[in-house]
Amino acid sequence: MHTHGTEQPGTSSDRTKAPPAGATSVPLIEQLLRHVAELREFGSHFVQAKLDAAKASLKTAVMYAVVGLIGAVVVLTVLCTGAVLLTIGLGGALGALFHIPWLGNLVAGLAVIALILGVTWVGVGAALKSSKAKIEALYATRAARQRSAFGQDVHDRAGRAAPATNGHKS
Repeated sequence: MHTHGTEQPGTSSDRTKAPPAGATSVPLIEQLLRHVAELREFGSHFVQAKLDAAKASLKTAVMYAVVGLIGAVVVLTVLCTGAVLLTIGLGGALGALFHIPWLGNLVAGLAVIALILGVTWVGVGAALKSSKAKIEALYATRAARQRSAFGQDVHDRAGRAAPATNGHKS
């Protein structure tokens, strides 16, 4: 309970009283400036730590990319060497079969090139066909949704309302 004339510790009159004799007090502005300088230093430390962590992560990612690239080059080199050795072996076998070494090498080389072109042709054709089918299915689903929601789809609407200008202005 608060009695009249007696102030509790920490009240406003405590804060406005002059400091006891002999006590040194740092003015509030100096304390504020010290805290601002401390905050600035700690904030700068935090930002620098985050930047250094980002740089370290980037360096690690670059190193892994370089290692991956070197690995890919090694794997491709081994595959190419294997393909060359297989073709040379096939050419030697065909040369022995025909009793004309250069003819075996020629037939083996042409066979490998034809095989690569054929596989590429079939693969690209299948990929394009699959992509086209996915797009057609997407638009068919969208047209069905439009017919369900609006009673017509974009093709129905374009057929009735589109002017016959073919893109030319009169």
